[in-house]
Formats: sequence, C-alpha cells, structure tokens
Amino acid sequence: VPCLMITVGHDPALPPAFTKNMHRFIPDLTFRHVEPAGHWVLVEQPDTVNSYLREFTSRLFHTPKL
Repeated sequence: VPCLMITVGHDPALPPAFTKNMHRFIPDLTFRHVEPAGHWVLVEQPDTVNSYLREFTSRLFHTPKL
C-alpha cells in the first residue's frame, strides 16, 4: 500500500531519528521532510504540505496538473 510520511525538523514528540527506519516496515513508503516546521506542519507550512500531497496523489491516480 503506498504511504506518504511527512517528517519535520522541530518536533520534540517525533524527532526525525524515530522515523529513519520506517521503510523497513512500509515497503512502498514515500518520505518528505519539512525542516522549518514543528508538530503542526499543516498549519506552519500548508503550501509545502499541499505540494507533497498533490505530488503523491497524482502518482497514485494520475491526476493531471491544474
């Protein structure tokens, strides 16, 4: 199952080191990292997150770019 994981650089609850081996458990994993963000990445960097979501879903569903 294709999965997208967006990690951030400044989240004390889930530091990047905790996610570095996730590909071992999820073979079809796409990683994206947003360095200047914390736990609320959707609020802090919405354009970046939306860009990653569009990229990921367009590969899944072959959605044409608008």
